[in-house]
Amino acid sequence: MDKKLIALDLDGTLLNSDGIVTDVTKKHLRKLKEEGHIITIATGRILNRALVGTDGAEFANYIVCDAGAAVFKNEGKNKEWKEVYANPLTKDIVQSIASYYDKNKFITINICDRNKIHHYDKTIGIAEFLENISEIIHVSVSFINNEFVTEYFKIFKEKFPMLKVEIMQDSFGDVRWLEIAQKGVEKHKGIAEIARLEGISNENIIAFGDGLNDVEIRSFNSTYQSYEGTSVSGTKVKALVDTVYNHNLTESDESRKIDLYDGNNTKLLDKGAEDPDSKPAIRTGKRYKVTCVPEKKSGLITKILIEELSNDNG
Repeated sequence: MDKKLIALDLDGTLLNSDGIVTDVTKKHLRKLKEEGHIITIATGRILNRALVGTDGAEFANYIVCDAGAAVFKNEGKNKEWKEVYANPLTKDIVQSIASYYDKNKFITINICDRNKIHHYDKTIGIAEFLENISEIIHVSVSFINNEFVTEYFKIFKEKFPMLKVEIMQDSFGDVRWLEIAQKGVEKHKGIAEIARLEGISNENIIAFGDGLNDVEIRSFNSTYQSYEGTSVSGTKVKALVDTVYNHNLTESDESRKIDLYDGNNTKLLDKGAEDPDSKPAIRTGKRYKVTCVPEKKSGLITKILIEELSNDNG
């Protein structure tokens, strides 16, 4: 059996209604780990809170924390978790965010590192506050009422286009706040990094949980979306064709195979093609528009449009 990467959401999935991982669950996960599969927890929590909630998570190989902003590997020695990937915020960015603090609107700015949430309320200067924080994974901002959440969502989106700014809410929808991280931070990207480190293909990623129900889809699609663009070089498009061809040859599930079409919706490469000569000729000196089309029901990319641009267009 191929080695699998098994990713599990924490809250609402791995943890039961009492907020713990049951002994039976731990037993099954340990067995899968012993069989050589990679057990991964994926959570929006910081590392320390993820470990507390899972009694140390000794049954896991990796933890994806802060919704994908950092990945930690279980070193198995003295319960040590080593950071193997991170996409942190710079202190300059955090200082800029903190400059908007208004005691009449804000409750606190929560600055999160791997082990602790630091609550900033402008009692001291932000530069001094950040002195002993080495790596800032993400920031959350809570407000006096939800009206200010919407107001500052618009402000931060405009002022910080390089960041990912999201409105979050509790399970009842009563309390809302802002989460701010580097643009591109996603759970599925943290999981994809683990897959890369472990040499596991997208087809061998299995995900469970409310927050991970699209991880497999995103991991699969990201391979092909990296080639998308309105003016893609012929060299890159040729590499895309080779990638799709090789994928189709090795994929046993017909629903996960991909057809290639040109701009007139004429098929360039059938998903069942086995002859290398069936691959379309791509001119490396030309530029192309590449569009990935997901299948409506599954969400998986099953069709890619490759349109050669005229000299006037590119």
